[in-house]
Amino acid sequence: MERYTIGKLIDSFCDGSISDYEWDDFISVKHKNRIADTCAEICNNIPVFYKPNDKISYCNESGEIVLKKIVSILKSTTSEDECIAELEKVNLEMNNQ
Repeated sequence: MERYTIGKLIDSFCDGSISDYEWDDFISVKHKNRIADTCAEICNNIPVFYKPNDKISYCNESGEIVLKKIVSILKSTTSEDECIAELEKVNLEMNNQ
């Protein structure tokens, strides 16, 4: 799965244009691509660290900001190593909050 595809999937999830099943497939599967796997791991943990304010939301507003930050990293980094390093920073910040 390429960065563009991952970013588009996360954007689509944020705007509600993909199904819960598509999202679940992304966050629940071990990916061969390091970037996809790292993104899926972070996205899977977002509702744990950014608990939703109601029963229908995936996460709270801070979690939505993290999702948008992931998309920004996917778009702005040029190498796989740089992308992974930036994603790992997000993961570390999330785990330390």
